[in-house]
Amino acid sequence: MKITSLFFILFMISFLSFGCSNDDDNKSPSIDNHQKIIGKWYFEESPTLPPFNECDKMGFLEFDENTVRMKLFLENSDGNCILFGEDTTTYEMVSETKIKIIPSDDPAYEITIITVDDNTLILDDFVYLDGNKYRFVFRKG
Repeated sequence: MKITSLFFILFMISFLSFGCSNDDDNKSPSIDNHQKIIGKWYFEESPTLPPFNECDKMGFLEFDENTVRMKLFLENSDGNCILFGEDTTTYEMVSETKIKIIPSDDPAYEITIITVDDNTLILDDFVYLDGNKYRFVFRKG
């Protein structure tokens, strides 16, 4: 009986020691990063594209809790800014630095948060007009 009790106590000690390990692997995304991206962010620049003009900089991403709206503007031949495209789609925070964009008619893809603070959002792997992925810098609007 003493041996059975001893095994039970050792089992419980090992269960409590190992069974309740740190759950960092299953940690939910940071509320802080999710809250920081919410709002309207205007296109500022891309290190790999030509400098943005004032029409380009009218374009924006607007995040709420689970959708992101994007508007893009271009300069026409008369020098006027025109709406080039507009879309709203759902997203989810996959991790501290990954956002999964879930379009209704295209495959989902992930973009990477490089930096986010009160004034600046830098996203990498962002799919742009030509279908390629770029890094973009946005300013809070």
